Amino acid sequence: MANEMGIRARAVDNGVGLPVTTKDVLPRGPLGARSRTLLKPSGVKRPWLSFFNVLRRPAVLCLAAILVIAGRSLYSGSAMVDLPTRRAHSQPPGSVYRSHLAYARFAANMSAADDIPVEGALEWQALKSDTGWRPCAGRKRVVPESRYTSNGYISPVVNGGLNQQRSAICNAVAIAKLLNATLVIPHLYYHAIWKDPSTFEDIFDVNHFIMALFADIEIVHQLPKEYQFLTEDYRQKTKVPAWSSPSYYLTEVLPLLRAKGALRLDPFANRLTYDDVEPALQQLRCRANFHALRFAPRIKSMADTIVERMVARSPGGRYLAVHLRFEKDMVAFSNCLYDGGTQEREEMAAFREVGWSGKFTRPGRKAIDPGSVRRAGKCPLTPLEVGLILRGMGFPASTPVYLAAGDVYGGLPPALRDMFPSLQTKETLLSPDELAPFKGRSSQLAALDFTVCVAAEVFMATQGGNFPQLVEGHRRYRNQNHWKTVSPDKKALARLLDNHTLQWADFSAELRAMREDNDLHGVAERKREQSLYSYPAPECMCREGQPGYQDAPEDEEEEEDPGWIKNRGRNLGLGDGEAEAETRRREADGWEERGAREKKELEVGRGEKQGTRSRKEEEAEVWGALRGEWADEGTTPTRRAKEGDEEDETEETEEVENDNPDTDRLKRSRKAEKRAASEGADNWGLMDDRPRVGRRLPVDEQR
Repeated sequence: MANEMGIRARAVDNGVGLPVTTKDVLPRGPLGARSRTLLKPSGVKRPWLSFFNVLRRPAVLCLAAILVIAGRSLYSGSAMVDLPTRRAHSQPPGSVYRSHLAYARFAANMSAADDIPVEGALEWQALKSDTGWRPCAGRKRVVPESRYTSNGYISPVVNGGLNQQRSAICNAVAIAKLLNATLVIPHLYYHAIWKDPSTFEDIFDVNHFIMALFADIEIVHQLPKEYQFLTEDYRQKTKVPAWSSPSYYLTEVLPLLRAKGALRLDPFANRLTYDDVEPALQQLRCRANFHALRFAPRIKSMADTIVERMVARSPGGRYLAVHLRFEKDMVAFSNCLYDGGTQEREEMAAFREVGWSGKFTRPGRKAIDPGSVRRAGKCPLTPLEVGLILRGMGFPASTPVYLAAGDVYGGLPPALRDMFPSLQTKETLLSPDELAPFKGRSSQLAALDFTVCVAAEVFMATQGGNFPQLVEGHRRYRNQNHWKTVSPDKKALARLLDNHTLQWADFSAELRAMREDNDLHGVAERKREQSLYSYPAPECMCREGQPGYQDAPEDEEEEEDPGWIKNRGRNLGLGDGEAEAETRRREADGWEERGAREKKELEVGRGEKQGTRSRKEEEAEVWGALRGEWADEGTTPTRRAKEGDEEDETEETEEVENDNPDTDRLKRSRKAEKRAASEGADNWGLMDDRPRVGRRLPVDEQR
């Protein structure tokens, strides 16, 4: 048959023993064309041919069409099929924000906590018995017989927000003492984030600051004229590494200070370690923080008004304060995701690129996983979560709550006010006219919140930072070393709120356990690397039987004036009241003639008085400071240290002029000094236009 069709078959061995047909073995059709059907090799099966034959059947094609239509219907939601909910297997528990869903489940059962009275919810079990801790870092009561000879001036430029600046100022006080230096009132750096042009005098009571630390260090308002170039040329600054030790300042900074006479420390934040510092310096830091740094009278008066109005609205005069950090920049920086969907994700990404250009998107940087951040407990708490936490801890709906917050991202949800109808803020407690002077001044607004949070019976911090740390430290210092603060475990909280089967009773039991733990462990002593301003014990607080315990008064804030002034019968401390200040100005004017006589005597004997100053010099300086002027401008410590060294001073000044871009004005100033010297005037006498203590500088002088 094959021979009749003209088939010439030829087997070719392929090397593995299988016969393969070549194209000349293809059968020819009736027209002589080769058939498209290959001859099947002997011994080889082709299962795919059977599979394709099945797919070509009409029944299979119809079934496939039905499956496609059903799948599209399920995906679009048009088919009402009840399928079980499955969690994303790639996200561990606690990775996704579901607090809004938890509130929907818990809302009906929250009333179970309302049977607890407010007074009971605000109590602290650990404070029912005396802890024995008392403050012992108050003001010195005795003025030393002689002041040290200053090694020069240090002028710190403190940056950051209000509370970072506050800690930096306290560190500067300790460094001035360590270096035997004269401290210039710190300059508050204007930052593009906080956008607050407030000066030191705008926020703090500068007169109280100077007098409270008079027995420790010498403080002046600004640098002498010969060192003004330090503030005018941004390049003339000294950088100190972060968390430097006292030995670094003694070996590296002190020789530089003695050589130059003045240093501008810029930037100055977190520049002194908390560990391995001698106890006297640690107490001085606490004295500056808890006693010397008092808010300006205008801020203090308004803050006291808020506290009074909050107390009047609270049963028993006790309330709860919450520091909420949920501003837009905080949310963007955290890289956390909430319930805003794609719009929120795109908005936060754009905001991060504007505020921190390239920080999160530069090549080579590993992308931050929002789920891992939430599981680690580092996501800022939302206002809704704050309400759930407080209600879960047992605080009833009638609890008076003060909310210290900035511009909350997305605004305050109505659910928070539903949970706490007595919620108050500084905007609700103050009229627009009362709040108007503080608008646009973030540091002053933070000072108002700081005072209200310190005075609260219970404080809750929602995010770490300088503000809650300093508030907790002040609360420990005032409350027998107990912080009286609730701090939820945010890692555990993320898992709880992500559990879609959790019921209110179980959630509340977990939160009450957190509250009890905060109470029992509220009294704590500072450990290494912890902030002295958050944990003042044991360096700045004493227990019964320890040295200094008997000297620790119950409430040192009652004393408006340093004790050494009272002991001498010269009660001239500057107070807040206008009438009191006027009375003390009259008293100071009564000693004006005597102060001038003392100043003249000091001028005459200037050449004979080298080294430490006598008691008469000290008293003359104090009288001048209290009546608002410099008592001894001709015999400052730096002048005595530099007398007889005018040639070296001239060479150093000329060298600085070469590096200063504004050389014309400096040259004119130098020529004026030379003319005054040729006429027999004392170069230090040119400093008569320095600002008086307690007088606000004009804007041009501030710059």
